[in-house]
Amino acid sequence: MSALENKQIKHMNKRNTKILAITAIAVVAGFFIYNKTQGSEINSELSFGFTTDSHQRGVIYSGEGLDSGISVSTEIFDSFDLGLSFDAKKAFDQEDDTQFGVEVGASVFEDVNLGLGFVAYNGHNYLDGESEVYLEVSGLDLPLDPSLTAYYNADREWWTFEGSVGHSVKVFGQDVAVSAFAGSTETSSLDSHVYYGGEASVSHSLSDDLDLKLGITYVDTDSTLLDREFIFSAGLTTRF
Repeated sequence: MSALENKQIKHMNKRNTKILAITAIAVVAGFFIYNKTQGSEINSELSFGFTTDSHQRGVIYSGEGLDSGISVSTEIFDSFDLGLSFDAKKAFDQEDDTQFGVEVGASVFEDVNLGLGFVAYNGHNYLDGESEVYLEVSGLDLPLDPSLTAYYNADREWWTFEGSVGHSVKVFGQDVAVSAFAGSTETSSLDSHVYYGGEASVSHSLSDDLDLKLGITYVDTDSTLLDREFIFSAGLTTRF
């Protein structure tokens, strides 16, 4: 790839990042306007932190960097919720990347939660400029809070299926959230693999609306093209 093509790609990524950021701001503003006119409750969360790597479906797609994210959700109808998320990473040695997501959630059969969503990627090393739709099923009133999600990438006609379980345990008097995940995915025409791993995180409340979170993730696959990895992260989360 020529220097001119690299420059054009970087310019396009920056433009797409601005478009996604403006869209996210517009939707957030719309949520607050809706809240003022309809009286619906809005749940908002803002996070910022450091991570040694970023992974998705067993693939390490970005190295050390600073992560930031915002998520906003509100009830739009009885038992129907609308959520928005915007995540950005400033990588120290690679291109910046962003992910923008919208999800409509509903509760059915009292204890089953469904989420239908859309995610757009920008700057991602193998999903750059592409998008996915997904359907998540969770709740189920079962131990360990299992969930199952199916993703579909229409640009590549790729499917991903991922399941997870989670629990909270006491360690030295501190609540530690632990989870395990496993899935099957396609990431290129040459690599369809199974991935799996686990996560553990602990949160410490610094104030009523500010938490310090430390986490560790282990991820591995059955692919000969990919390596296992331990990922460490630390960050702050606030609600408003």
